[in-house]
Amino acid sequence: MTPTTTLNDLYNEIVAVLKTVVDPTDTATYLFQNTDASWNIYDGPQTQWTGTPAAIIIPADGPASKFESNYQNIRGYGFYVFIAMDTELTNYSQTRINMRLITDGILDAIDRSDMLNNVADIVEAMSLKWIEEESSTGVNIVAPLEIVAKKLVMSASA
Repeated sequence: MTPTTTLNDLYNEIVAVLKTVVDPTDTATYLFQNTDASWNIYDGPQTQWTGTPAAIIIPADGPASKFESNYQNIRGYGFYVFIAMDTELTNYSQTRINMRLITDGILDAIDRSDMLNNVADIVEAMSLKWIEEESSTGVNIVAPLEIVAKKLVMSASA
């Protein structure tokens, strides 16, 4: 049994999808393009980031592979995408509005991605509970998204 999709393939497709999201405050600008040292995408946990907002992608505790029969199984890959914004208290309300718009934009981009460009057979994405904490400049707001990509893997004898 040789998997046709790898964790790295899915990570690369998630990054590609993030780069198609349009800035809700300036629809002529794509987010996560790293053109002005903002909207950075990080591979792995971060305690600090350059630019705000930023996207932090880590593998998640996704669902275990589920065997359907002796001939096939569905392999599940999970990721968390944390959208992190640092805001001054004076911009707090607008930052929360922008975060909701960005979260919707990412979920919409995943929906339009045609199963992450056909790397997965099933893609499920959802917004999770936000995390807010005080920072030296105001408030850090982190909106986690969970993305689960499933791929049907056939055995060599099928």
